[in-house]
Amino acid sequence: MAPFRHFLAALAPAVLLVAASGQVTDPASVARRASAAMKGRDFETAERLYSQLSRTFPDEPGLALNLGLARYSSGKFDEALVDLNRFLQAQPDHGPAWLIVGISHQKLDRPHEAVGPLQRAVDLNPGNRIARLELADALLRSGRPVSALTEFRRLQQQDSSDPRVWLGLGLSYTELSSRAAEALERAAPSSAYHRLLLGHSALARQRYRAAFGHYRAAQALDPEAPGTHDSVAEVYRQTGRADWASAELSKSRPRAPCEQRRLECGFEAGDLDQVLLESEGRATPESLYWRARALAGKARIAHERLMDLPPSSASYRLLASIEDLAGRSAEAVRAWRQAIRLDPDDVALRRNLLRSLSAAGLQEESIGEARALLQIRPESVAARFHAGRAMLELGRVDEAVPLLEGVAGLDARARVPLATAYLRSGRGSEAIPLLEAALGDGEDERLLFQLSRAYQSAGRTADARSALERRQRAMSARPRASVSNEITPP
Repeated sequence: MAPFRHFLAALAPAVLLVAASGQVTDPASVARRASAAMKGRDFETAERLYSQLSRTFPDEPGLALNLGLARYSSGKFDEALVDLNRFLQAQPDHGPAWLIVGISHQKLDRPHEAVGPLQRAVDLNPGNRIARLELADALLRSGRPVSALTEFRRLQQQDSSDPRVWLGLGLSYTELSSRAAEALERAAPSSAYHRLLLGHSALARQRYRAAFGHYRAAQALDPEAPGTHDSVAEVYRQTGRADWASAELSKSRPRAPCEQRRLECGFEAGDLDQVLLESEGRATPESLYWRARALAGKARIAHERLMDLPPSSASYRLLASIEDLAGRSAEAVRAWRQAIRLDPDDVALRRNLLRSLSAAGLQEESIGEARALLQIRPESVAARFHAGRAMLELGRVDEAVPLLEGVAGLDARARVPLATAYLRSGRGSEAIPLLEAALGDGEDERLLFQLSRAYQSAGRTADARSALERRQRAMSARPRASVSNEITPP
């Protein structure tokens, strides 16, 4: 509020404006009332009063700042951005205003647009921990984990007791590990190293049969592949077959000296930073494999540090993410609720809760939570999408259609549910463009079947038949599962 107070001090005490339409006759009094309203958290009153002042003094940038803060505080982030950007045109080096602009974009789930303002806020005040934390989060959410990791590391060096920092470090390392795994899949999809990574992923999710099949496939591709006997033995142990584990380990052969397998030995010694240093920029299957594993190891260490801290929203968010990853959606729901209890203002937690509720098939609860989120964020695309899809699952098609129509242009996930709702409403012709867009160049069997129904409903018999023929070809070309469904003895 300081900018406007300085402005008022410069006014002659006797100045009273003519009471023209909507203009203020006693600006000092209105400014005091607005300030008191902000302090009392009566943001609607503050917004109304600052809006009056801003109309009366349109060239005073401090009023734009105060009005923007009032609107931001009442959750009107899009409107706040207009006022704050107007203020920043006059005072481009105002760090706190850049911070609020960035956070507003974050609140609106626009991390890409948040990065620039938040970077400016950090540049103007490098010691502002809140700005750097928001920047790190925006970078991570906008698909820039390397840059996010740099910021989270700086934050960790400043304060190692912040659970949000350890969560961010863990998520950044996890994303980078996934990217290394994807690079390995692109470079050598039929290699033993790729099979090993698939096995480790399945084992982490407690999908023991799938893990066993991948490990055996890796052994078949390369009997010398690192750690296969140990990995198979771990599957045996996890499934209660200790005798089989011992028999499997007895098959292990002497390994080459560490000079010939530096990455493997570095990983086994726990020198993950050295593994990352030596594997950086190298695209061989071996380097990508150990890089993916080292990054996953760094993520695990960060998450362990997080779990050593007192319970927090961040720790419950991690637990929920782990449960989601393992397919235990009902358990994830409970963890998301605990996180929300500790941080009720974090809308991202509520969006994640909606996703887990949907995966758990808890449609009525999903609708209730979506409505609660809409009370906080009336513009929430995620809330409308999940509410619409839940209503569709419950057969409440007439209620689902307007919700899904309202977000189909903003969230591609809404296309197929909206097309399904149209089909159930006898509006097949309206479903066609949605299904065609969702299908793209792919040959998804389920979408092709729905598209055939939509064509049939619209009287396009030849197109319906063509879609069914494409579906049949896709089904015929589907590769047979190569992973064993049985865990067999050594």
